[in-house]
Amino acid sequence: MFKNVVAAVDGSECSDAALEVAIALASGENARLTLCTVADPSQILAEHTEPVVPFDSWAERLGAIAAEINARSRSVVHERGVPCEHVILPFAPAAKALVDYAEHYGVDCIVMGTHGRSGLVRALSGSVAQGVMGRARCTVVMVRAPKAVPAPAPSP
Repeated sequence: MFKNVVAAVDGSECSDAALEVAIALASGENARLTLCTVADPSQILAEHTEPVVPFDSWAERLGAIAAEINARSRSVVHERGVPCEHVILPFAPAAKALVDYAEHYGVDCIVMGTHGRSGLVRALSGSVAQGVMGRARCTVVMVRAPKAVPAPAPSP
């Protein structure tokens, strides 16, 4: 069914859950698996308190964060014994970067996590998942992170 699967990885819990689904899909279909990480500026905005940050410093930090996220995801995939490729997409709106990559490389399935935000939070922060769903010409599989199960109350 799928020959070329992309897992969009960003280091979040939702992304980790989606990675597990992508691994299962790729291994079950004997498909090529590519891990895509977008160099996302929102990951470093909180780190800088100065009003102006030199672009070179900013771009270098973005690349380092994306490489770290991608490396962690690769190690998970290799632990499962599934071959994969990996790519760090340059700074761009994440949804556009993922869809452009998918179209350029003939991807037939994008697997990604979704936080499931709605209302004002989504309106203010945007939704990469919604952007990919609206633009992609291939199958898109959305995966929510499992909800945390509360710890049982201690016995008296």
